Amino acid sequence: MPFSGVSGKFLVTDKERTPTASVAFEAAVTEATEMASLLGRSFPLRLLVHAGVAPEVLDRCFETGIFVEEPGGRARFARKDSRRKIAGGLSWPVRRRYHERIAEALHATRGDRGDAAAHYAAAQNFPAARRAWIGIAREACEARRYAEAVDAFLKALEIWPADAEVVERRQALREGARCAENQGAHDIARRLWHECYNDAVGRHDLDAAIEACRHLADLARRCGDPATTRDHLKTAIELANRRGDAEGIARSRYVLAAFLTDRIRLHAALKEIEAAESAAARCGDRGLHSEILGFRGLILAMLGRASEAREQVDASLEIALENNHVEAVAVAYRRLANLREYAADYPGECDAQIRVITFCRRKELAAEVHTCLSCLSYAFFRTGQWKRALRTAREVLEAPDSDPALHATALLVRGLIATFRGERRRADRMTQEALARVRRENLVDLEFFALWARAVLAEADGRVAEASDLFSGIRLLWEETDDLHDVVPALLSAGSFHADQGQGDRLGECVDIMNRVASRNVTAETRAARQAVEGEAARLKGDLPRAVSLLRDAVANYEAVGVPVEQVLVRHRLSLALWAAGDDDEALRLHRGARAIAEGLGMRLLLERLEKARPAAGAAPESGAGGLTGRQRDVLRLMADGLTNKEIADRLSLSTRTVEMHVARTLERLHCRTRAQAVHKAAELGVD
Repeated sequence: MPFSGVSGKFLVTDKERTPTASVAFEAAVTEATEMASLLGRSFPLRLLVHAGVAPEVLDRCFETGIFVEEPGGRARFARKDSRRKIAGGLSWPVRRRYHERIAEALHATRGDRGDAAAHYAAAQNFPAARRAWIGIAREACEARRYAEAVDAFLKALEIWPADAEVVERRQALREGARCAENQGAHDIARRLWHECYNDAVGRHDLDAAIEACRHLADLARRCGDPATTRDHLKTAIELANRRGDAEGIARSRYVLAAFLTDRIRLHAALKEIEAAESAAARCGDRGLHSEILGFRGLILAMLGRASEAREQVDASLEIALENNHVEAVAVAYRRLANLREYAADYPGECDAQIRVITFCRRKELAAEVHTCLSCLSYAFFRTGQWKRALRTAREVLEAPDSDPALHATALLVRGLIATFRGERRRADRMTQEALARVRRENLVDLEFFALWARAVLAEADGRVAEASDLFSGIRLLWEETDDLHDVVPALLSAGSFHADQGQGDRLGECVDIMNRVASRNVTAETRAARQAVEGEAARLKGDLPRAVSLLRDAVANYEAVGVPVEQVLVRHRLSLALWAAGDDDEALRLHRGARAIAEGLGMRLLLERLEKARPAAGAAPESGAGGLTGRQRDVLRLMADGLTNKEIADRLSLSTRTVEMHVARTLERLHCRTRAQAVHKAAELGVD
């Protein structure tokens, strides 16, 4: 059929052509078909016209049956094998010229830039191809289509000699590396940053080399390679020292201190941050100096040195305010909130984080808002404000620019709440994903909580061996750190689990860790946890008076801290100890109190545990005579046989102190003052 959609010309017949013109016309037809063979199965007719093919030539291609029209101003070869045969028969020079013409036509018509770049590259016009690929990459990167951007950057770099347009090439390397990081293509990012580093070292550009080292360190951290992370950060410090750049030294040591802090290597982190502070004081960057002082305060708080920590953060805030450095002010306020957490003042932390968020929103500091929200979601979880915790965590997860560590925190908070609410499938999925993320980000403080949730789930589902391994993993992880705070909730659960399983050795390890933690970080929370695990150990040994005393103190301390999960757990454990000791009235009162807290928050997982214990805690004592329990009757029978407390203890496999308590309770219930009176009254009441 005639092609007239582009030029509007009429078909020129063979009769109107001279012999010479006819030969030239047939050559043009051949050229059109050859060029079309390089365009793929289907091609736009307009592109061929812009590449120099006359409309009447296209008419001939249709008339002779070479091309078949397709919708949208497109065409294809009538025979499927024609395109392949024609393209395969083209000589290299002819093919190169055609690719160049096609590329120019695409460029002129604002056609697909990827196609234009590919044709420029096929024509060996590499500079034009690179420009096209870089344009595509930057546009995709701006739109956050990182996979597309990385692909375009790599195509440009593949045809980019190291000695051609070197400044532009370095920029493309850095941009491509950053896009690869955002995409999560760590291997590609690492390769590109290594090239950046080698290039920078080769031309003695220490600033660029330091930048590359920091990115390589971050990639190694995300890939779970702490040794390589530390090596890259130390290299950055060495380069900064070589350059004599106080600011570079301060920033590099600050980054290393932050990495060590995430891994809870606090003594090493303190050494690095002190060196960073010294360098920051020399460089004159008051905002940086303020942030480093505040971070030093955070490390000191994590080490249990609360008063020193407050001095550092106050100094940080003072410098930031004096210099009107808004971001540093926000960071200092956040550090003050962090100090509340490490002092186990979770309600105070909630209030402080809310104030910081309000300040940051007013100053449009989005990154700081997200950081504070992630911390606030955790504080809400600890204080039992679970609806607010979930809303806050969701806001972090939905923010597209949040740091991966903040996403991991928010996901973990949601997983912890799902765990204690008994939403088993959701909890399993969330805590498993959170554990993978925190390990990828080397966030050891959060790893304690992820393992805790996983262990609690396993215990609730009766997977005893798995729970035991997870709790053991928590203790082993602690041994690799300087932690004095984050392991505490997990150790509380581990203590009760090992006591129930009769695992005295493992329970002893929990007691040892809590003693070491509480001796170096004195807070109501660490005191409570130490008292609770020591109470479990006493109960396992049969020393019920000591167990009751310790657990009662733990309940009081946890009430002061205001953490409902722990309050339920410890009240439950105290009720069991009281029941075993024969004080069923107080046991029942504590059981009901624990249940009320659990019901208020929908803690189905803990309610299940309380329900299983309910008959023991809520039922009336065995036998009605004198209101004595079965154990008290056992003791009374042996008293009647004339056995001493020690002999009774040996006979019943109890501690002497436990027997003394049973004797005292028996005398009290029978309203007697002496053992002889109790034996006589029991006989009157018919107690066997």
